[in-house]
Amino acid sequence: MGLNNDRIVTPFAAMHRGGDRSQPFITWYEDTHGHRVELSLATLLNGVAKCAGLLRDEYDIQPGDTVALHLPMHWQRAVWLGACWSVRAIAAPDYAGKAQLAIVGQGAPSSELALDVLEVDLSPLALPGRNHPDIFAPVSTPVLSDPALLLADGTVLDAGEVMSVSQVLADAWRLSTGGRLMAVDPVPDAHTGLATATGWLAAFAVPLVVEGSVVIVADEDPSLRATRVEIERISAVSKGS
Repeated sequence: MGLNNDRIVTPFAAMHRGGDRSQPFITWYEDTHGHRVELSLATLLNGVAKCAGLLRDEYDIQPGDTVALHLPMHWQRAVWLGACWSVRAIAAPDYAGKAQLAIVGQGAPSSELALDVLEVDLSPLALPGRNHPDIFAPVSTPVLSDPALLLADGTVLDAGEVMSVSQVLADAWRLSTGGRLMAVDPVPDAHTGLATATGWLAAFAVPLVVEGSVVIVADEDPSLRATRVEIERISAVSKGS
């Protein structure tokens, strides 16, 4: 599924490329309760590092292990994807099969086949792994051929394919370099075959690949969209309706 593109790098390398990390990278809205959280790339990467340390040091996640992810449209989607890819694990959104670890929101169903389950607090500013360092050094550097994302049909995308597919999504949504994506749940997948993984890529890998940013909206109040698009200077919306 990968594209022949010499510019494609691993998600890990994209996370740590140069540039201004102080600008907003993720802005998260949850309209039911009126929550809004904004994170710079620097702050997000601190969270990724802490959670990667937690995966490796507390749950012994090794390269090639599968980590099932059961989280709603939340900024922690980006944190846990980044953490999985930092330890060279396979992120498996909404996966109910055999996994080394299942990460779940409070009260959410998880895989009965997971060897361990980590229930995380999804309140606006909560973050697991706070006792771990802000910097994470992988034992071995992630590479393009690392298996990285398990899709609903059993297909496993490697790290290079994750970024190639994310570029395809960015092009389909007309999101150009440096653009600001609005990712709205649910994200349609009729033209990609990626099922629920599309919403996960929109929350992290797509803005990474275009060196842009993302506004994640959960439980959207449609009456707020037009104003929010203007205020947040949205370049593209991942939902067509």
